[in-house]
Amino acid sequence: MKRENTKKAKPNRLLEGVRRVSGELLGSSFVEWRGRGELVVGGAKSIGCLSEQRIVVVLVDDRLLVCGHALICRSFQNETLVIGGRIDSVSYEEGRV
Repeated sequence: MKRENTKKAKPNRLLEGVRRVSGELLGSSFVEWRGRGELVVGGAKSIGCLSEQRIVVVLVDDRLLVCGHALICRSFQNETLVIGGRIDSVSYEEGRV
């Protein structure tokens, strides 16, 4: 039986790739809508307004307005904000900070 010559990636090399990809993603804004009950916002700098009906997310130079019912901030770390609740609308306002 012939043995295949397989090389495994070294952990340091894998970490370099992860750092490069995460470095490219940090600083850029994105919105991921997971059904009607969860919204993930990347590139969030702060929360401008927080209520059960409205959350204003401050991005670098822009704002994101999330409206709905029973809205909550599930987590906010590393510029990634997770919003839960019944999300009715999401709107983007450019240059309004």
